[in-house]
Amino acid sequence: MKVSNKNAKQYIGNLEAFHASNLYGEWRGNTYVVFSYGEHFPIYIWDDVVYKWIGNMDRYSPSTTRHQSLGKPHYVHRWVDTEGLKSMIRDGIVGYCINQAQT
Repeated sequence: MKVSNKNAKQYIGNLEAFHASNLYGEWRGNTYVVFSYGEHFPIYIWDDVVYKWIGNMDRYSPSTTRHQSLGKPHYVHRWVDTEGLKSMIRDGIVGYCINQAQT
């Protein structure tokens, strides 16, 4: 669904796929992911196994910071860096936590 950036938050809140101007959200298995300017910079994920929002604490550019503000879920349970978020997308939050505990 093509939407404006300012309306993206309602789609994020409903965990619905959408495409806005350089901001989009989609399901990847059990994980709903919101990206800013492509897969290199995920800004939020929702894991449908543990029912938690995880946010990206890194900053990339002024426009990405604006995307992070426009799309911020009601409550973010944890903040991690970009690489941590990419690992969660790949392995799920539970898999990420297991990998972190083993290092």
